[in-house]
Amino acid sequence: MKEIKDYVIKLGGKVSILQPLEMGNNYKLVLNGAVTSETRIDNNDGSENIIYKFEPITVELLDSLGKRLALADTRSKSAILRACFWKDWQKTGGNLSFEDWRDKLMDNLILHHTELAEMYSSEYHK
Repeated sequence: MKEIKDYVIKLGGKVSILQPLEMGNNYKLVLNGAVTSETRIDNNDGSENIIYKFEPITVELLDSLGKRLALADTRSKSAILRACFWKDWQKTGGNLSFEDWRDKLMDNLILHHTELAEMYSSEYHK
């Protein structure tokens, strides 16, 4: 087994902000996301570096006074819904894995799609 000399996080993705930033100011960036890949780089000396690619899902941007700056949510609506389901599963999922719980939920949504659509039918006919 090779010695690991360095662990590196490589940030990917982008965030759309709703106001300009000022050069020379300090900002705090809080990221929630996932590691989407791992790359091992051989250092040719018996050691290697591991590089993790991190892709943000949600981002919080604070100015130097701690004021939260407005960000645009660039996730698709289906990604936002999946995140909501994940939060619901954490509260009520029981012994099922998230994927199994979500499968059962999706089956029920499909089964009752007409009733769900009727809940919003008056909005569609305005």
